[in-house]
Amino acid sequence: MSWIRACLLLASLFTVLDCTSQVQAVPVRVDAAGENNAVELSALNLDSEAAAKFFRSPADQAFRPYSLLLTNHSGKPIVGLSLIWTVTTPENVRKYECHFETMNGGLPGAIFAATPLTHEQIRAQLAARRAAMREQAASGAAAVNQPRVQESRSHASFPFALAPGARMVVAPDRFTFVDGPASGGGSPDTFTTALDLSVLVDAVVLGDGLVLGRDQSGTLDALNARNAAFEALLLAVRSAREKGEDPIAVLEQLAEASHRGPDATARAEGMMANFLLHSQNWEKQFEFMEKTELVRYHH
Repeated sequence: MSWIRACLLLASLFTVLDCTSQVQAVPVRVDAAGENNAVELSALNLDSEAAAKFFRSPADQAFRPYSLLLTNHSGKPIVGLSLIWTVTTPENVRKYECHFETMNGGLPGAIFAATPLTHEQIRAQLAARRAAMREQAASGAAAVNQPRVQESRSHASFPFALAPGARMVVAPDRFTFVDGPASGGGSPDTFTTALDLSVLVDAVVLGDGLVLGRDQSGTLDALNARNAAFEALLLAVRSAREKGEDPIAVLEQLAEASHRGPDATARAEGMMANFLLHSQNWEKQFEFMEKTELVRYHH
């Protein structure tokens, strides 16, 4: 009898330890400021058969408590989407700017926001980071009660748009199609200490060029910069050919100069030039670009 009691005692002890080791995930709060009729963010049934396929690996399991279901109610294909996740912990406030985009013949077809930073911008970010670290060290314990804001951006590109009525599973830094194999995103951050977790639908880009939402992330500006860069690149190569100059040299100059200038259009043009330089047949790719009809984006 004593042996049975001992087993029961151990079993109850392990049950208590297991319960205490599980951290209750903070619920995701949908920011009402991003509400519109184009998309709907709703709770994901984690016990459903459809959801099971998204959480097979240990890395995917970390996203499980923080995932939502996004449904396209716009009646049009969604070719771009910007979500802003805000994670508040006792130490800091972390903002994830997550962008989804379609691809157009190997070129970014919706959001060209991943243009490289200039050297001046990189130095400014490093200086700001060092200043924040110095300020935190100087303030000592008081800094713990004053959460710092950290921002990061991520981009996921897919070969097709989110069709009308289609659904997508979203989590911080992650997009996954429900009706297809495509997925994208990075590794999860540590959410176990989150005091608050919210998501804002910042911008929705429809296939006809309409951009909906508050657009704090500058999605429309990025789209217009990409279009301007696309047209400038075509003009530069055509002009070189007309003058009997080597188009490759022109592309190399554009790619090199783009890293030094602060202009977003010039940086986007340099990225496209670099893409052509590294393509297997740049002339064939350029011919495709010449036949591409750009979408005119607008609010």
